[in-house]
Amino acid sequence: MSLEYLLFSYDFRLVWTPDVLLFVVVLATAYLLVTGRFRLYVTEASPVPHQQKMLFLGGLVFLYLGLGSPLTLIGHFLFSVHMMQQAILYLFMPPLLILGTPGWI
Repeated sequence: MSLEYLLFSYDFRLVWTPDVLLFVVVLATAYLLVTGRFRLYVTEASPVPHQQKMLFLGGLVFLYLGLGSPLTLIGHFLFSVHMMQQAILYLFMPPLLILGTPGWI
């Protein structure tokens, strides 16, 4: 069974998981609004550097790679891909999200 067969024999929703993508986009939008435009309404808020915002958004990209990309489907058939998915979710995503979150949040 080839990778091409797996990706083309399942529907779009199962391969790309648009509900996880929607969750990531909503979370990214909320983060950017809170650290940007709505920061003025928080009394102890300080400006968030662009590098810190990029760390958080990078963590969200890893979240989508681990939960919503075709890696999820392929991980059901290949144990090595499943373990790579778990490494992304346990080792790469959490530190990026934590480093990208300002202390006042």
